[in-house]
Amino acid sequence: MTRSIWTATLARLYARQGLWEQAASIYRELLAREPERRDLREELACAEAHLAADRSGELLRRWLDLLFHYRRLRLLRRLGRGA
Repeated sequence: MTRSIWTATLARLYARQGLWEQAASIYRELLAREPERRDLREELACAEAHLAADRSGELLRRWLDLLFHYRRLRLLRRLGRGA
């Protein structure tokens, strides 16, 4: 999408859809053009907070997945030694 059509309204639409990365990108671009806009700074902070939360959740899911596989490997190794 071309940056010429990036508006705060478009960023808000992305945010409502949970597309935080796209919304944050637009807010950053708009703030580069109009750094005095407090509303854009606040909305960018909100989008970035959602991004951080999403990343934390993904890291937790990965960690739990690795833990599951580790435990499974340990069990398989024990079973292999007992055979």
